[in-house]
Amino acid sequence: MKLFSKISAAVLGVAATIALVQSQIAVGLSDREVGEVAQEITVRIDGPDNGSGAIVGKEGNTYTVVTNCHVIEKPGTYTIVTHGGSRYTINSNQGICQPGVDLAMLRFTSTRRYRVANIVPAVATLGRQEPRRSFPGFAWERGSTQKGCGHK
Repeated sequence: MKLFSKISAAVLGVAATIALVQSQIAVGLSDREVGEVAQEITVRIDGPDNGSGAIVGKEGNTYTVVTNCHVIEKPGTYTIVTHGGSRYTINSNQGICQPGVDLAMLRFTSTRRYRVANIVPAVATLGRQEPRRSFPGFAWERGSTQKGCGHK
């Protein structure tokens, strides 16, 4: 749970992947490099509801993904799809939601190596437009009104 506390503090008030990618900008990465990092750490989550998340931790062969609680709140089986297309099946009851915020943590196990986000606390600036990164090809990137990830 210590990792979850750190994650909550780092991304509270800012979309998880934005905070994670935005922290990379401070070290002087180009827009292209930031985009590459975002693609490598972003996962798609398919199931009764769909969404995306970010790989934020690794212990042994177990990876930790941060997403929103509303993505995994419906009971059922979910599939985490990585940047390379690998698929990992989990049940919704395997996710841990942080009370009071729309933040959840999932875990999957793999012998493959995946990039892990470098978590640095970020502060959102009121009124500042933040770039949105998600899994490439999601319908909402093309202006869809699809339900999920903030679209009602």
